Parts: sequence; C-alpha cells; structure tokens
Amino acid sequence: MKPDEIEWAICQLNYHNKHFEIKGSTVYRAIEIAIRCMREEKKRCQKSSQ
Repeated sequence: MKPDEIEWAICQLNYHNKHFEIKGSTVYRAIEIAIRCMREEKKRCQKSSQ
C-alpha cells in the first residue's frame, strides 16, 4: 500500500463511520474494500483520459 492509498482509505473510513458503526474487526476489511474501490477508480480515470 502506498501512503496516498492509506490516507484515502482513512478518509473513506471516516466518511463511512458516519453512516455505520464499524466494529474493530471490520476496520481492516473496510480499508481493503476502500483501496480496491480507489484502484478501480484510478483505472477508470486512466481509461477515460486515453
């Protein structure tokens, strides 16, 4: 994980935390999901810019 990915994931977690109670065991999973979403978003941006 790159630092910007971690930073982005934490922003996502903070956002989602307002909507659901994230229990300790699911925080890591939530970060995983957030990073996967971000990577897909980056791919989409690269495709559209080509």
